[in-house]
Amino acid sequence: MDAKEFQLRYGEIVTNCWENEDYKKSFIENPDKYLTEIGIDIPDGVHYKVIVAKPNENYIILPYEGIKEAVEMLSKNLLMVSENNQVIVPMGQELRIVQNSENTRYVLLPPSPKSIIEANLELLNTGLLGGTTAQVETAVQVVVAAETAVTFSVAGAALYVAAGAAIVLAGVVFII
Repeated sequence: MDAKEFQLRYGEIVTNCWENEDYKKSFIENPDKYLTEIGIDIPDGVHYKVIVAKPNENYIILPYEGIKEAVEMLSKNLLMVSENNQVIVPMGQELRIVQNSENTRYVLLPPSPKSIIEANLELLNTGLLGGTTAQVETAVQVVVAAETAVTFSVAGAALYVAAGAAIVLAGVVFII
């Protein structure tokens, strides 16, 4: 399965979780079942765990293998962002990094766009955003093709992703 097809199929799971609390609970309890149903081949002894993100949490999921290359790419991206911005993690946001292990792989269940908007409005109302206007971003979806590179913006910070290097899905960077 290519990255675009995975993105579409996993997006259906995420949307169903946002719309149906029973579906969400079932997915969280048994992600392997749902991932297998959309065509993900899960090796023997490997199980998936769902990270349920809150609106202020952003995740980077590092691979189990090829970690040196993944960290180098992440470091380069952070350095590029820092060249143009003093803030990498905006006020009120958290950046969490998790790593897959030999037997555990992580998938992210991002917050619904509605919950992100509500959380940003709450920050605005409490003055934590430091102004009277707020830019609300719901989800970034970028698939990097094999022969291209892209630059995209997350919370006002430009990020450059090299060809074939990563997939960003609803705020999560999957380094492949």
